[in-house]
Amino acid sequence: MASQVPDKVRVERTRLKLTEHNTCNFEKEFTMLQCKLVAEHNRFNVEGITSAQYNILDLLATNGAKTTRELADSIHTTLSAISKLTKKLIDKNMITQTRDTHDRRYMYHEITEQGHAFLQKAAFSRHGVMNRMRDGLSEDELRQFAKLCRKINQSLTGNME
Repeated sequence: MASQVPDKVRVERTRLKLTEHNTCNFEKEFTMLQCKLVAEHNRFNVEGITSAQYNILDLLATNGAKTTRELADSIHTTLSAISKLTKKLIDKNMITQTRDTHDRRYMYHEITEQGHAFLQKAAFSRHGVMNRMRDGLSEDELRQFAKLCRKINQSLTGNME
């Protein structure tokens, strides 16, 4: 009986070492992937558009003109934050801002041709990265990767199903 305790301890220590090794390996590989994806993003994003600004452009391209309040509600941020983000997008000629003709308190934001062109360029770049990723994976690996991405996205948003 006494000899089983050290075996249990040894098994647990081995399990912990494997978990630490897997975690370390996962972190290393994830960090490398993240760095490569960021480098690809930065390579095409010479305009310096942030992810929050991108979300505004995408929202306007998909849904049409929006007020400052509608933008803030849509991306779950403050009016102050939206004002700063939209100012930068206006300065980069990615969106326009116009006052409501009936109620001058409201400002409408609309994507410009330059904003649409940026989104097209971003999509083209993203598709290029996706194609290169696909080339290195089998169909089964692609299905597994998609399933893992969905699971990770759910865990990051707290939406476990």
